[in-house]
Amino acid sequence: MNALGTVNTSITSDYPIAASFHQNGSNTYVAHNYKNVPITVNFSDGYQLMVPANDMATSKDVNATLALSSNLTEINANGSVLLTASTLETGISSVEFFNGNTLIGSDATAPYEIQVSNLSPGIQTVYAKMYIGNSFATSNVVSIQVGTQTSYLTSIPQIPGVLQAGRYDQFQGGNGQNITYLDLSQDNQGDYRPDEYVDAFLDAQEGAAVGWINSGEWIEYTINVQTSGIYNLNFRYASGNPNGGGPFHLEINGSPISSDVSMSSTGSWESWTNKQVNQIAFNQGEQVLRIAISGGEFNLGKMDFTLIEATSGTNNAPVVSMISPNTGSVISLGSTQTLAASASDPGGSIALVEFFDGDVKIGEDATSPYQIDWEPSAIKNYSIKAIATDNENNKSTSQSIIITVTNDAIVSDGDCFETSSEAQIESFSEGYTVSFETIGNNVVVTFELLDSDKDANTVFAYLWEESPFSETIMEQVYEKKFSTTLTNQTIGTTLSYACKFAFAGGMAVTKYFSYEVGSEFCTPTCDDLELSSPNSQIINFTSGWSMFSTYMIPDNLDILNILDPLQQNDQITIVKDYEGLAYLPGWDYNGIGNIIIGQGYHIKTTEECSIELFGAYAFPEANPIELNAGWNTIGYLPIEPEEAESVLIDLNSDNNLIIAKDYAGNAFLPEWNFNAIGDMKPGQGYQLKVVQASSLTYRPNNPCDNNE
Repeated sequence: MNALGTVNTSITSDYPIAASFHQNGSNTYVAHNYKNVPITVNFSDGYQLMVPANDMATSKDVNATLALSSNLTEINANGSVLLTASTLETGISSVEFFNGNTLIGSDATAPYEIQVSNLSPGIQTVYAKMYIGNSFATSNVVSIQVGTQTSYLTSIPQIPGVLQAGRYDQFQGGNGQNITYLDLSQDNQGDYRPDEYVDAFLDAQEGAAVGWINSGEWIEYTINVQTSGIYNLNFRYASGNPNGGGPFHLEINGSPISSDVSMSSTGSWESWTNKQVNQIAFNQGEQVLRIAISGGEFNLGKMDFTLIEATSGTNNAPVVSMISPNTGSVISLGSTQTLAASASDPGGSIALVEFFDGDVKIGEDATSPYQIDWEPSAIKNYSIKAIATDNENNKSTSQSIIITVTNDAIVSDGDCFETSSEAQIESFSEGYTVSFETIGNNVVVTFELLDSDKDANTVFAYLWEESPFSETIMEQVYEKKFSTTLTNQTIGTTLSYACKFAFAGGMAVTKYFSYEVGSEFCTPTCDDLELSSPNSQIINFTSGWSMFSTYMIPDNLDILNILDPLQQNDQITIVKDYEGLAYLPGWDYNGIGNIIIGQGYHIKTTEECSIELFGAYAFPEANPIELNAGWNTIGYLPIEPEEAESVLIDLNSDNNLIIAKDYAGNAFLPEWNFNAIGDMKPGQGYQLKVVQASSLTYRPNNPCDNNE
């Protein structure tokens, strides 16, 4: 709202979502209408504003588009950029350019441009306003990073040599979050470099160290490698967690140069020890080294890099390893699996990475990241490896990983699972599910975290074997669901496993679960019960405004991917979530990002149309929907339609539900025992207004209900 001025509190209105802004001697009136019919908002100074249904309006609206671009988005401190505002409109009186609230200049003739100089270090946000008469349109916002990433030390650290973990890179523009590091806690719990978020501290023996490490974080260091070659890393760490910490790995330019490194417990957070990582390939020259952390629970101290084999002046064989998927993964016939490898070549360059099933080539990639999409052709065990070739035709072969491909009908999605909230370490806010399934001689172990207060993007899972104890990172299936395949198991053997969930701010460990290989993990509620779940859903849209949701969990949750068929046919005008964040295809703007399973979305389409989504089914009982006090927009997860009063009976019994509405404005009013919605239906979205925050869990799709 910077373009509108400051709020004029002396002017009020008869509608709650409305305001008046004052700038340069004039008022601008704004209101957002969430109703399904147009409204007129009356302001206290007599002004009346007409607002369309489910839309926002201002007194200076103009039906025009303005796109702002910058010739540079990263510049040195006190540098300059050229801003260009592009439009096809006519009758333009002027275009004004802003940096935050500050007017930095204007242009009255096309092309509408301005050179902005002496920008202060930091992240600068600029936008433009285009005037046509007394009305204006506002452009998109462009962020410009002013200042560069540099070494914290005056002299760039040299490799071979020692890095102190707390002496990570700095940003000339100030705080380095998302530029030189990512720290999820966003407060420095240490005593070193307090203006940064990284939890760094000074230790008398270890120097500048980093602690309070969480999964999903990363730290970068500018280094100067003196000699191309193969290096070993000896680093210092401490872990007070009885089960140890990590893993982490090293990256250069987004490509891994080491395997995952996990650490055993040292007994306390003050007890330090050494661990070595071998066969790390560096090319000569200045570069940025990233420590990418996928599991926390350790403090990191000094890192000593030692040259083992110099390749300067020669070009030895490249270094290559498979990084995805994990060995023992089970996939369905007909599905597509991404195969990924890391490859580097000190003294040379990678020309090609080829992927093989045994001796049969299945694909290749000549550019980093080295990966292919592979669709297996038969039900069997595949032995996948990568072969890297450098610029002088030297070759190296990675270790092989085993992938089991099975029939769709054999692989379940957790029909037989157990739900619990019991923890052996820390606690769960809501709980988790666990399932075991025998497929041939393999056992698929699946854990899913149900805690809604944990961000799926920061959750990692580790499988704990009880005896002898071991910890293995699990592969993410989707969101907070993780799976590991235990290969070559003996029928009748009893297994005992738990899961450690690591997330921003901490971790929690489930209890141990016992399972006999070859048996059913749980007992179905009906004799010979065989639950089936859909693998696709067709969603129909009316012309104009409607609400939609899905009970599928696609591989790619981005709303651009989900609605791509409609966008390709220019059938979408706008999509909004319950917070008002929007996807505007015509502006190439996506403020929604990934959809949230269980949420509904408002959509305006130009005509009747439909999409078909594929993926895993979101079981209703495993996907509770969190409701805020007031209005919410929810999805419908059951497969079959059901009357609204039956679906919402739990909310109604607590007198928490005020009203429910469908996209056409039909209402369910429990206080009046009135239901104009009728059945709630798959693919539809619904608006609920509740008295206080709560949750809604749909009943499971249980065919045994018909036998009661």
